Amino acid sequence: MAVSGSTTRLRSLSQAAIEKLSQCFFAIVFSLFCSNTLAADLIRESSWLEDPRGDMTLEQVRQGTFSPAGKVLSLGYTRSAIWVRFTFDDSGPQQDLVLSVLPATLDDVRLYYPDGRSVKLSRRLNWIDHQPDRTPLYLRVQSNGSMLISLSLMAYSDLKEDEIDRSLVLGIFLGCFVFSLGVMLLMMLTNRERLHLYSILHIVVLGLTYLNAFGFLQDYQRYTQVFGTPAVGNFLIVANGFLTILILGSLLDAMGMPAWGRRTFRVILGLYAPLLPLLFLVDRQAILFLGVLAMALVSVISIPITVIVFRRRRSGRWLVASLLILSMLNSLRVSLYLLGLLQPSEWIVNMLAFRSATMMATLIALMWLINIRQQEALGHSMLGEMESRQRAAHEKSIREVMERLMMMLLHEFKNPLSVIQLAATSLGRRLQNDREQSARIVNIQRAVDDLNAIVERCVQADQMALGLMPMKKSRFALAATLDDLVRSLDANRIRITVPAGIELLADPHYFRMILLNLLGNALKYSPPDSTVELTVDGAPEGDAGSINLTVSNQVGRAGRPDPAQLFSRYYRADGARGQAGAGLGLWLSQSVATQMGSRIHFTGEQSRVAFNFRMERA
Repeated sequence: MAVSGSTTRLRSLSQAAIEKLSQCFFAIVFSLFCSNTLAADLIRESSWLEDPRGDMTLEQVRQGTFSPAGKVLSLGYTRSAIWVRFTFDDSGPQQDLVLSVLPATLDDVRLYYPDGRSVKLSRRLNWIDHQPDRTPLYLRVQSNGSMLISLSLMAYSDLKEDEIDRSLVLGIFLGCFVFSLGVMLLMMLTNRERLHLYSILHIVVLGLTYLNAFGFLQDYQRYTQVFGTPAVGNFLIVANGFLTILILGSLLDAMGMPAWGRRTFRVILGLYAPLLPLLFLVDRQAILFLGVLAMALVSVISIPITVIVFRRRRSGRWLVASLLILSMLNSLRVSLYLLGLLQPSEWIVNMLAFRSATMMATLIALMWLINIRQQEALGHSMLGEMESRQRAAHEKSIREVMERLMMMLLHEFKNPLSVIQLAATSLGRRLQNDREQSARIVNIQRAVDDLNAIVERCVQADQMALGLMPMKKSRFALAATLDDLVRSLDANRIRITVPAGIELLADPHYFRMILLNLLGNALKYSPPDSTVELTVDGAPEGDAGSINLTVSNQVGRAGRPDPAQLFSRYYRADGARGQAGAGLGLWLSQSVATQMGSRIHFTGEQSRVAFNFRMERA
């Protein structure tokens, strides 16, 4: 009941998490579409110029040919320095101006005034020394990362509105971030899976990436040197790509991704993983380019795999598939912007905040998947447990009925057999002078003995299975026990080779049962005129505290038994079916030997077979 209650609470928590995350998801999307329309941008016109060697002076730049640029400039990964020329509306009253440059992870950004003065910009917001009729201004940018540049110039009076908008997006993002992280930590504590750990790391890395790229960390001087540097920003971008591939592959694999898709993800992940340490050892720009290119490739591959995985699923799971596909389309679009293959529109400047929508979609898919898997696992577990209990109870009842029937039959067999044995003995005494009738009486007695032996072994087998044959060890002389055993078999074909003075520490009843079965089988299945060998080796190599007993005989008409089935219950060789027996002797002997800490081993040649086992000396 406690497990069921925990599972129910966990399921309710998952459903509530999905609802809350859905609300956060749509709030972020709405905020991002609205955020860039609040503040008035004073930039009227902008254009750009490429400086391939990065050594052009301001005068050379002024004489160069500029290309038109939009609100956001995307040139991909380039080693060139990029000059951006922009003019702004200065017809109004003179006021303080603030220049915003995003993303904040650009390595080197310098602002050049018309008089030749330059200022290094190291923060997201920068005050402009504005004087009327002194435009255009020039911005020189050089970076290892993607050359994705967004400029906006606003009056100080409008800055408050822009910061309110910015704070709104940050608040929504942090709310979703903290809530998602808390839910994932709770999920990991209640149901530990690697997918939970991957998601937690992904949320942390994605949050730091967003805060770093949008300059939130630079707003706090104490964090700038630790997290606010371009090198850390580049590492977070590569780590974010690695965790995205890892989580996406794990999600699709848990939902039944085909083998070729699993191999593809493993290859891509194996090639991507070395990029993390190589980022600080080799050309950083080349590593960043390869990382973004790999993310674009994964996004393209993941879409058809997702369709294949969810094609035959229930309709409810298409929500998960749709969120994953939207997530991959967004990831592909962002990758193409970073590579400079698409020119983004103005609103995509908040691309990393929009990337948080991808995080929400991935987490919603994860929650949905976990909820479905828990429900299915619980249902299968309860059904399997119920079926197992019913099957076990049914088998137990059948076994009890069969045991009672067997014991009843064995008991009923013994009484008639005793009467037949007594009658045959009495007739034998009366007809002892009639040779023909005496021979018939002997056959009757032999048949009764065979039936008694079968019944006795069946009883012993049942007692062995029920654990009703406890072992009682004692000391006894080996030679005397073997002599008494041979006399009870009434066979002069047995030849014993045993050293004198050996005593054993074992259960005499068990020991006698093993040898009776082995010697009885040897006498029964060997040629009538052959000799059965019983050999005792006093000191086996490496074990002076035990002896080795071997029973060997020639192969008779029954032929060699099958070594693989020899000690199986009820096994009888095809050639042995003409002899009386139940196929229990060797199985019973092996069970008894095992209880005594020994083991019977079979060795056989074409014309001779042997059984040997070890016993503990006293």
